[in-house]
Amino acid sequence: MGANLRQTVPEMHILGAIRIAKGQPATNARTAPAIYAGDSNRKRNAAQKRAAFAPALCRLRKKLKPADTTIENAACAVGHALQTAGIQ
Repeated sequence: MGANLRQTVPEMHILGAIRIAKGQPATNARTAPAIYAGDSNRKRNAAQKRAAFAPALCRLRKKLKPADTTIENAACAVGHALQTAGIQ
């Protein structure tokens, strides 16, 4: 049985965007804006979204590590893919 993973809202949105890709790399264009999904403040620009994305992704990777699950960078900085130990 797996343990519960406590996530912040931005982490939850990032994981959801990557999970929807079903093993294929989720593009940065999809994952970075996912942080603000449902946010009523639409005034954030792309630079602010990218700045918030990197720390949230780093925290999420640390939380997934004990479950032998990682979020890998896709080739050529295209995006990110979810990897689970033993599953290719």
